[in-house]
Amino acid sequence: MPMPEAMETHGRSASLKKQQGTVRAAFEAFGECDEECAKVYGGGLDQLSEETLCHEDVVRRFATFLVEDWRAAGTGEHIGGATVLQYLSVLMNIIVNKYRSSDDAKTKKFCLSLAKHAPEGAWYRGLKAEVRKLCFKRALENGESLDNSATPVGFQQVKQMAVALAHRSTPRAMETKFALRQTWASGGRAAESAYLLYTGLKWDYDQQCTVGLWPQLKTFKVKLAVFVAGIDASTCYYTIGETSWRSRSRRSSRMARLAS
Repeated sequence: MPMPEAMETHGRSASLKKQQGTVRAAFEAFGECDEECAKVYGGGLDQLSEETLCHEDVVRRFATFLVEDWRAAGTGEHIGGATVLQYLSVLMNIIVNKYRSSDDAKTKKFCLSLAKHAPEGAWYRGLKAEVRKLCFKRALENGESLDNSATPVGFQQVKQMAVALAHRSTPRAMETKFALRQTWASGGRAAESAYLLYTGLKWDYDQQCTVGLWPQLKTFKVKLAVFVAGIDASTCYYTIGETSWRSRSRRSSRMARLAS
C-alpha cells in the first residue's frame, strides 16, 4: 500500500480556482498600471520574490488600485467594497499558502496577518476598514447602487415556477420541483438539497410535520430543516409529486366520466 499523500490545508474547489484566476488577472493589471508598478510588481504573482510579496506594502497598493482604478468586466464600473475585500482575501491566502513554511522572520510575521485578533494582523484589519469607508463614500458621491444583491425569491415566484414545472409532467420536472420546494422551505443553497437524504427525514409528532438534518456545505455544519404543508397543491411539500398538469387532467377526466 503506497504512502498517503499529505493533505493540503487550503481549498481546491473549482470556484476557488476561478476566484484565484480573477485575482491573478487583476494583479497583473495592477503590475502594468504605470512604469513604477511595472518595475516593482510587474510579471504577475508567480514572478515576484518572497521578500516583495510578504510585505504589507504590496497589499495596500493593490487595495488602492482595486478601489480607484479597477473596473468590473462587462459593465466598466467600479467594483463594490465587498468584492474588493474578497480580492484582498484571495490575494492574502495565495501568498500565505505559498510561504507559510518559510523560515524568514518577516515572512512568518506577515503570514500571521490572517490570524484572528493577532497583533500582526492589525494593519490588515485597518486596511479592510478603510476599504469599506472609501467604497461607501465613492458610491455616495457617484450615485452608485449600494445594494447589488439579487432580487429576493418569495412565495409568488416559487409558486409560478412550481406550476410551470407541473405542466412539464416529466420525472425530471418533478425532481426539480421537489428540490425547489425543499430549498425554499429550508432557506438553503440549491446544491445542498441533494445531500438531504430520505433516510434522514423523520416525522415530528409534536409539530406534525417532517424534519431532517440539512447539511450546509459552506460552513460544514448542519441545521434542522422543517417541512410543513403548503397553502395550495402546487407548493405543498406533501403533494409535490402529485400535482403535474397531466395527472390533474386525468383525474378530472375520470371524475367527469364517473359523474356522467
